[in-house]
Amino acid sequence: PVGALRDAGDDLYVCTDWPPEKRILTKEEPCMYLGPDSLALADVASSLSQGKRVADLCAGSGIQGLVATRAGAASIRWVEAEARAAAFCRLNGALNDVEGDVVVDRIS
Repeated sequence: PVGALRDAGDDLYVCTDWPPEKRILTKEEPCMYLGPDSLALADVASSLSQGKRVADLCAGSGIQGLVATRAGAASIRWVEAEARAAAFCRLNGALNDVEGDVVVDRIS
């Protein structure tokens, strides 16, 4: 692990629907993965979230919110347009014992 993921601890669990080979079985497009952009945003979330209310927009797996809570965020709200990705936010929150609101809505 690098950066914020390293600092979040060894017990941070994140489920995603990646790799894309999953499509062979379900015919669904993967809606999230942990790429360089996710890792960069997690670093920012970990460094700026102490004591703050955090909104993770276009949350995907919810990794930024998870890292923000590990860094001391007062609360987290995940906002996601895709219902399947929102379900992963809920799952990942539960796996990590993180309570937060999950809002399924398109930001316009």
